[in-house]
Parts: sequence; C-alpha cells; structure tokens
Amino acid sequence: MEFICQHCDEVATGERYRVISEENGLVFLNMVVCRSCQEQAKQLGLHAERITYSDRSRSRHSPPADRLMVGHSHT
Repeated sequence: MEFICQHCDEVATGERYRVISEENGLVFLNMVVCRSCQEQAKQLGLHAERITYSDRSRSRHSPPADRLMVGHSHT
C-alpha cells in the first residue's frame, strides 16, 4: 500500500512507522514515516515503531483509525 512519508514527503510502499517524541506527557513529534526515515529517527535516538493493522481491518480500503495498532519494530 502506498503512502506519503510525513518526513521526506516521498511516496513510499511497504511498512509504515510511527516516530514519537514526548517529554513529561507533552507530545512534540508524532509522524508516520517510511523505513528510511524510521532508521534515521532511531539513529537520532527517537522512538520509532512499526504500524500494524488488525486482521479484521485488512481490505482494499484504508482501515479506520481506531483499528490502527502500533507494534515494535524488529530492525
């Protein structure tokens, strides 16, 4: 599935990753990015997780936001 990376603004395929930066409960960064940008974020010490979807939400259409689950990256 194609998507636009919120960091590099490129059309990407494959896995999506969420990069999050927060301090004392205040969120400073919350982006959906491609694998390359996820790797850069991890090198900078930012928290990055692979986004997965529940089996019920897999369809030809994008799943509803309430069915998105964030899972740890295995990289």
